[in-house]
Amino acid sequence: LNTLSENGSIKKGFGGAIAVNDFTTLPIDSRLLDEHDAKKRIARKALSFIPEHGFIYLDTGSTTLSLALELKNLSGYTIITNSIPVLTTLIDSKNHLIFLGTNAFADGQIKSCAISCAQTSIVLCDSRKAKYSSFQQYASWNEIDHLISDTDFPQEFADKLQEFTNVILV
Repeated sequence: LNTLSENGSIKKGFGGAIAVNDFTTLPIDSRLLDEHDAKKRIARKALSFIPEHGFIYLDTGSTTLSLALELKNLSGYTIITNSIPVLTTLIDSKNHLIFLGTNAFADGQIKSCAISCAQTSIVLCDSRKAKYSSFQQYASWNEIDHLISDTDFPQEFADKLQEFTNVILV
């Protein structure tokens, strides 16, 4: 507990400790509204990397859902997703959809496979993600071609990542 307290992960109290980070996940609708303009800029920039009638894997998350909203009025793309919100957003579009069911254990394997098969791999995230770490790593940054985020992304972190991948801030 002392080590966790010293590195800021927990706050110690009498008889126990409390995690500093809230690990609950907000519903997708409320996350889509957070940083809405930034996510829209990120999605539009990502769209510029996708060839016309391209083959796309869209993961779960509010920033990838923003990309799905951009793809909704386009046609001819083949889109693989494991995200129900992405699927429901694109179901009436003129794109080819492939839906994958998954569980938490297979999710990382699907992401790893998608990255290894991709001609171009792009991570989309708003700048708030720079503050968090994941329990599961599915790729190293040198396997990612581009990271697209907003201009509030910490510059020091962007500079470090630039050694491994192309960081694009919009």
